[in-house]
Amino acid sequence: MEWFLIGAALVAWLIYRGSNQWERRPVTASMLAGDSGRQPKVPAKWIASGEGVRVAGVSINSGMFYLGGSFAGKPGAENCLVDPTCQVGSIRGDPEGKTLPYWPSYHSISPGARRTYLEWLAGGRNDPSIGIGYIFIFFYALERRLFIDEARNEASAMAAEVRRLLALHGENYSFKGYASKFLDVADLMANPDISRPALSPDLRSGYEMPLSIRLHLGRKLGSKLPFDSTDALLWVLSLPDTQLRTPASRCFEELAELWHVRFASRYPDGLKVNSPRTKIKVEYRAASGGFGGRVDLSDSELGPLPDVAALSTPIDGLRDL
Repeated sequence: MEWFLIGAALVAWLIYRGSNQWERRPVTASMLAGDSGRQPKVPAKWIASGEGVRVAGVSINSGMFYLGGSFAGKPGAENCLVDPTCQVGSIRGDPEGKTLPYWPSYHSISPGARRTYLEWLAGGRNDPSIGIGYIFIFFYALERRLFIDEARNEASAMAAEVRRLLALHGENYSFKGYASKFLDVADLMANPDISRPALSPDLRSGYEMPLSIRLHLGRKLGSKLPFDSTDALLWVLSLPDTQLRTPASRCFEELAELWHVRFASRYPDGLKVNSPRTKIKVEYRAASGGFGGRVDLSDSELGPLPDVAALSTPIDGLRDL
């Protein structure tokens, strides 16, 4: 009996000692990964234009998107991120994008829709019939690249791509509005020098005057210079409520010539406009909903520029021309 008690005590002591040694072992990252089966996500990488990658068996050579699992703590939404760990269908699904939510993301769409998106990227983003939700997923990446990564040296290339997409999908009012805002700022980043935009029968940009025209006319107001006939016509044509009739659009050059004649007759010394107190401000709100902020548009010589969009008095007289 005595030997039995001694043996039992020895076994209990060994079990206690072994359990303490197990509890004191340090827990490593590899141990946690082994238990959960999860691996750390690969940091996102910007795939430059012309750079080739392969995702889920799809070769993509056009670039201009983010590839990886996470933005590693950087601000902004990740809805543009092409995560290579996401399941991708073997065939295309939902090319019209009917199942995509209002704010789509690569991570949230179906495997078949991911296949559609990847093949659209691989095809050079040229399919005019693709659902607009896929366009927005791609557009989110351009927004992030320009405003969060601050890739100003790529602003011109991104603006060119957005203009190309507008030519294919500009009938979608939502995309046209967001894309126009993007182009306003991207063009300014690509070329900070303020210049007068060219006359065109369709200068309207949604509910606001185009930024390029506001900057040009704002600089004239800040310099206390009168508007000439081209300035005045730019002003009128860019107003959100201006709608040229079909004959005027078709014969735009003749319309412009007649405008110049009538303007010179009524305003031989140019149109003097009192500068408003309101200054030009642009609050950029990303289409992705992931970020936003104010863009500094101060002139290097004049400082904050007056906003011609805040004026209404001279417009009535100009419309009569």
